[in-house]
Amino acid sequence: MYHAKTQGEGIMTNWKKSNPSKDGTHHIVNEKPLYGKRFTKVLSFHEPGLAPVMKDGKWFHITQDGNRFYDENYDEAFGFYHNRASVLLNQNWYHILPDGTNAYNMKFSWCGNYQSDRCVIRDHQGFYYHIDLEGIPLYAEKYAYVGDFKAGYAVVRNQEKCTHIDKNGRTLHGMYFRDLGVYHKGYAPAKDSFGWFHID
Repeated sequence: MYHAKTQGEGIMTNWKKSNPSKDGTHHIVNEKPLYGKRFTKVLSFHEPGLAPVMKDGKWFHITQDGNRFYDENYDEAFGFYHNRASVLLNQNWYHILPDGTNAYNMKFSWCGNYQSDRCVIRDHQGFYYHIDLEGIPLYAEKYAYVGDFKAGYAVVRNQEKCTHIDKNGRTLHGMYFRDLGVYHKGYAPAKDSFGWFHID
């Protein structure tokens, strides 16, 4: 197990000011390298101060000193959101905690990043739905597509019909459209057989 450097009582925060370098091999702060190591590819740092990097074909997370934070390697990895990062290993997607342990026991054919304590996944049968932070489905229904929650609601699709659901999986308004967007300032774009418009 690897541990982040500390300064005083907290983790050093130079990573908050960092960005991936132009060649994508390391992180920089004010045009200067954050650490001396180089990787094949790096992505941005996220709370709690970890960044996904790839070296020798394997992905893992590092601290701001360039050292890996745990022993495991993955086929692909993304940043932490709500202290969970999506990773790919042996054709299975799932989420890990910052220490590299699994956040839950389920495996999926794909999973996104957590938004509002909820995450979009695709199961091995090709259906989409949302899970909570423990990997438990939020509702019984499965869809051809679901989107991230925005302003408390998400778009779901089955066949050629779209609607909105709330965070518990209940339909918001019971109306169905050919296409549908997320709510912004109380309105969402929608499309029927005549074209696009907005709904409240």
